Amino acid sequence: MTTDRELLHLAAKAAGIEIYGWIVDGNGVEVAELVDGGRWQPLHENQFTDAMGDALRLAVKLRIEPRFTPPGVTPDWRVVARAPGSMYATEESPDLQAATRRAVVRAAAIIGEDK
Repeated sequence: MTTDRELLHLAAKAAGIEIYGWIVDGNGVEVAELVDGGRWQPLHENQFTDAMGDALRLAVKLRIEPRFTPPGVTPDWRVVARAPGSMYATEESPDLQAATRRAVVRAAAIIGEDK
């Protein structure tokens, strides 16, 4: 099983983002500190970054396309994030934004594994 930190490292690698350290916000969310002085955390809402913005910028940079299936039998949204080629990641959650962020980061991590 891959931890959030491992997913973020692989996604950053795919996008050419250089992480040099980590800080923790008041809610226990780990946020990457970047070589350029910025902070990055596309997985979880936190007090230091714009998580949805980070996820969107990651999706655009890597040309990851999220697709949404609304809740049906269960209350969960299903988000499939397709990366170029046949790579994709699927995430289900009642929180559409959280599912989208995680699916995008997971798809980026798949790309990062190949670099």
